[in-house]
Amino acid sequence: MGLQYIQYWKQHVNADDEMVKRSKDMEELKQKFLESSARHYHELNDKRTMMNYVRAFDSMSSIRKFLQSFECFDELLYLEEESGNFLEAANIAKLRGELLHGADLLGKGAQFEEAAILILWFVFANSLWLAGSTGWPLKQSTEKEKLLTKAKSFAKKLSNQFYGLVCSEADILLNKPSNLFLMKQYLSASQRHKSTRGEVLTARMILDHHLQLNISKYEWIDELVFDQASYSEEQISSNQVSTETLVYFWNFWKDKIMQIFEYLDHAEIQDISDYRRYEEFCLNYFDVWRQFNNPHTVYLVLNSDAEWLSKLDDKYVCSNKKLVSISSHQFVSAARSYWCSELLSVGLQVLTKLENLYDFSHESSFYQSRSLTHIYEVASFLLNSKFLNNRCVDQDLMKFVQLSTKHFFGYIFPLDWRESLRENMISLRGTEISKNLLEEVIFEMIRSKNSLSYGETGMVALIILGSDQLSNELYGKILEGLEWNTEWRNFIGSLKEDRGSPPVSATGPINKFPGVNRSSESTTGSAASHIEESGNAKPIIFKFHGALQDTYKANWRSISDYMSPVCFLYLVERYLVLLSYSKGYFFTTKATFVEWLIYQDGIPSSTPSYVAVKQRSLEVILKFVIEMVQQFLYCKRETVDWIRKSHTNVREYHSLVVLRLVVILCLLHLNFGTCLNVLFDLLGQKHITELLPWDFCDALWRRQRYNCLNFDINVLGQAFKNIRNPLIIVSMGENCPNFACQDAIFVDMKVNSCKEEILRVLFPKPANLCSEVLPPASYDEGKSSKVVPSLSSGSLPDQDLNAQNQNDSDMLINHVKFWEIVEAFKALGDIRDQWTIMLNASKMRGYLGKCIFLLNAATEGCLQKKLAGSEDDYFSGEAISMLDEMKQLYTQLEPSELKLEGSISIIGALCEELHSARSALEPFLKQLFLQQDENLISDESVANVMCMTEECSRGKKPASEATVTCKPRGNHKSKKNKRNLAEYIGR
Repeated sequence: MGLQYIQYWKQHVNADDEMVKRSKDMEELKQKFLESSARHYHELNDKRTMMNYVRAFDSMSSIRKFLQSFECFDELLYLEEESGNFLEAANIAKLRGELLHGADLLGKGAQFEEAAILILWFVFANSLWLAGSTGWPLKQSTEKEKLLTKAKSFAKKLSNQFYGLVCSEADILLNKPSNLFLMKQYLSASQRHKSTRGEVLTARMILDHHLQLNISKYEWIDELVFDQASYSEEQISSNQVSTETLVYFWNFWKDKIMQIFEYLDHAEIQDISDYRRYEEFCLNYFDVWRQFNNPHTVYLVLNSDAEWLSKLDDKYVCSNKKLVSISSHQFVSAARSYWCSELLSVGLQVLTKLENLYDFSHESSFYQSRSLTHIYEVASFLLNSKFLNNRCVDQDLMKFVQLSTKHFFGYIFPLDWRESLRENMISLRGTEISKNLLEEVIFEMIRSKNSLSYGETGMVALIILGSDQLSNELYGKILEGLEWNTEWRNFIGSLKEDRGSPPVSATGPINKFPGVNRSSESTTGSAASHIEESGNAKPIIFKFHGALQDTYKANWRSISDYMSPVCFLYLVERYLVLLSYSKGYFFTTKATFVEWLIYQDGIPSSTPSYVAVKQRSLEVILKFVIEMVQQFLYCKRETVDWIRKSHTNVREYHSLVVLRLVVILCLLHLNFGTCLNVLFDLLGQKHITELLPWDFCDALWRRQRYNCLNFDINVLGQAFKNIRNPLIIVSMGENCPNFACQDAIFVDMKVNSCKEEILRVLFPKPANLCSEVLPPASYDEGKSSKVVPSLSSGSLPDQDLNAQNQNDSDMLINHVKFWEIVEAFKALGDIRDQWTIMLNASKMRGYLGKCIFLLNAATEGCLQKKLAGSEDDYFSGEAISMLDEMKQLYTQLEPSELKLEGSISIIGALCEELHSARSALEPFLKQLFLQQDENLISDESVANVMCMTEECSRGKKPASEATVTCKPRGNHKSKKNKRNLAEYIGR
């Protein structure tokens, strides 16, 4: 009766003036009555009758207050929607975890962006945590595509940019990227849109593709890649993978996960603006909806069946029995545990794949050593990360570290110098990861026991002498491990104290030794007692001598881990360099010089004063070295037994040992004029010469045939060249004679003070097409990947400089083919046509680069001879007007610029414009190409222009002449054209 009276009163209130006066009092009384009645029926759980009273409340505000106080959200949601309050209704739906309902309501309220985002959120979370699922990978369902279609319909009502974002993410959630090329396109789109969800998912898709692919499908590159981003993007755009792309995308994905860890570390702090993107992603990943109920934050798990939730204790089920609430601390703990497990799992998969690739790559020491550096890099990160504390896998990770440390040393310091003299190996040694791995080799030896054996000491000495610098901590550990051996401790200590110690200087001419006793006994008894030096401090050369002598004198048969031949011979060769250094110039081999150069990097190449060594002391030192070498050569059985302790393939190893010993004698002769008779004697020993390369012996025998008892620099230069370890003449800038030897390489340390400059001399590029591997410091961020190309005057001007490894089908297209491709491009529609672009992009860019140059030259008057029959105003006609369109098309065809949808429409429009001007443009271009050969523009300059055009189109400065080794010589016209290029492209 009370409710009926109120309804009657409200209908007739305006008819009675007296009732109007009493309305205010009645309003208060009415509201109290309605609330009391509604509360009564709520207690009786009669929601239907309760809502009859609630609907009669005086305002929507009071309705909301009442229903919220009793958590009657279903009823409130219905009323808001019924009243057309779609945004308020959507908020209630989100509060209840009904995201799809909320998205529909937001759509009705014209809030299309938030509606589309809610659908994406829902689809992503439910793709991970379907019943029985443990997360990744994404699962598919029939409902999924319908929901994403709805999200796209919402997004289409907004900006093209937002529509592109939603379309991209929808395709990713539907697993539409079916190959690497498409995955890369979606990754690029996600990066443009700053979509963390898209970046993480596509990166993981690419990584999974690598892990699932058979290792036989991996490609191997013979050069060290410094710009891994550009190289990897280029590779997967061609659906190709390698160890470099595997590690690059592991690092890319891993870095995103590390940002999530950083967010979790700050999750309970109010201001986490730096990690907002990763906060949203992490909440979405676990299907957690965060609500702020002052002063606390509540985390509602929308999918109470999610597998990760089952591992938590003390969960609170909300009153609606649908949602589970957890604390901030519980969420952070669960998320951290999940990502820790995921990172370790994927990391171990990457390591296993790298190990398989290492085992598969036996044909190349570079492939294997590069694989080992990758293995070490990944395993070390997982072991040392502050966010990963799962010690149960440490033993597995250490196995991978030990795999790297066990084998890497042998690839960096092989007995066969042909392996270590490869430019890619030298580049690899210069990387930070290689230096760290060599240091880890030392740490591994020190950790295993308290002292270093002779074998380990030799390895340590090689690493020190083949590196630019070690840490003081590591030097300290090494010296602790050498407490048992004073000679080696003194030598290593002197390297630590002063790597630039002054070399030895002789006080008089060096006498030639007509012959030397082959027994080692005379040497070991005399060397120590007759070496004398001036000054108070004992120079490093004598400490080096003492260490070598100590090793040589040791009873190696009774020592379980004696120094290997490769270590000992490396040390002897470096010892001779130090001994020969004093004259102001010295002779050495390319292999030894490179080792010395690496060690000297960052240290002055010469010192103003030398430590003087008396003549008699120097003779004793040389006598020791010669007798030691003879001992190894003539006592074959003993040498073979020594080799057998460290190597199974004795015969092959023995041949290499003998060759290096003979080379040492040759260097002694060149530097000190000694042991000539020893060399002639060796050539008469069949058991020695049969182990030497025939070409090497032939060069030495040739002089002997003419009864000439002198191996001059030309003879030895030819012999060293024949074994692919050329003779190097090193001038320190003082008192260096002029040597005429066509087979030797001359290096002036005063002129070439930079290591990179010297390496360019030692490793010249082929004359036709040069691809220079640059050191890390020479690369600016974002530069092109692995090589800087340069063409000689004899190379093909039509070659596509954007793809060094492509075959003849990628050569510059002709006029007819160009217009055929333009015809095809102008009809392109959507992403399905992306392949058409990729197959022809490089050819088109090559042709366009040449056209742009010639048209610019025409407008600037660079063509001195006018086209036959042309008028001056012809240059301002329709053909020249298309120059801007050509430049735009050239830029759009750059691989990094190929977008999912945007660039396709742009390319189509530009080709439409070009095609419409074909009648005027085609004959003009043909005449320009014919005119080219009659003018001053050489093929070489055009090739360089194309290369530099590519750089300018990317917003980079053209490569300077200093960064390209094989640049044309003496062609001033080409240089002029290079200088003009930046102006041409910029216009």
